Amino acid sequence: MKDCSGPLSCPSRMAAPGLHRNRPPRASASGNAVRLLWAPSRQQRDRLQSAKTRHSNEPSDLQFRWRKTGMKPRLRPPTVPWKVSPSVPHIGVTHPDVDGSAYVTFIGFFKTAGLDAAADSVTAIIPVPEDFVEASDWHGSRHRLVQLEFSNCLRVRQTPAFADTEVVEEEAYDWSLVPSNMREDETAEACVQRVHDLWLSTGACPDPGMYEVEGSLWLAALGRPSDARHFLLLGHDDYLEVIADGWKWKPGQAVL
Repeated sequence: MKDCSGPLSCPSRMAAPGLHRNRPPRASASGNAVRLLWAPSRQQRDRLQSAKTRHSNEPSDLQFRWRKTGMKPRLRPPTVPWKVSPSVPHIGVTHPDVDGSAYVTFIGFFKTAGLDAAADSVTAIIPVPEDFVEASDWHGSRHRLVQLEFSNCLRVRQTPAFADTEVVEEEAYDWSLVPSNMREDETAEACVQRVHDLWLSTGACPDPGMYEVEGSLWLAALGRPSDARHFLLLGHDDYLEVIADGWKWKPGQAVL
C-alpha cells in the first residue's frame, strides 16, 4: 500500500489572470479515451442511491461560503499514477470502522506508454466488481480498482453532482495548482497533448480527480481538529469529501 499521509505535492502552475476552471472535458483532458459503460445490479443501484442521500449534520453549503468571504479553498492534487475514471459512476465508500479508518474504492485509469493505446478506441461495458482484491502491482492494465484508506477519519460526505456539466461548483474553488487548466492562447487539443506528455514524463497524473482542500471551510466549521485534513474526490455523478488525518492507496484487480 502506498503511503500518502505526508504533504501532497504536484507540478504546479499559476492560473492565468481571470481564469478559473478552464479545461477540455474531463475524460479528454486525462487522455482517457476509452468509454466505460457501467452495468450495475439492482442491489448496487440501491446502494449508490442510499450513499447519495447520506449527509453529515453540517450545513451543505459550507464549501460555497466563499461568496461571502471572497476566499476560495485551493485544491492540491496528490502525486499518484492514476485518475479517478470519469466514465463510470461508481465511488464506493465504507464509513469509519472501530479504528477510525474509512475505505474508498473506485475504478482508476492508469496511463503508461507501454500499453497499447488502440484499446482506447472501443466501448466497453463492465459490471462494478463486488469486492476489492489487492494486486501486487498496478502495471499491466489501464483500468483497475483502486482502494484508498483514510486514517483517523472524522467525517465522510457523499453528494450528488452540482450540475450536468460540473461535478462540483468549479467556480467555488481555486484550481491554480492543477496543471490541466487550459492556458491563455492554448487550444483544447494543445492542452490535452500537454497534459498527456506531462503524465508520461513524470509518471504522475496531473489531475487525478482527487485533491486536498486547502483553506477548507468545512474544517473551519468543525473547529479545525488537530491534524485533520479535507479531501475531495470527483466521481461521474457524485463527489465524496473526507475529513481525516492521512491516507494511502493500493491497486486492485484489473476491470478491463
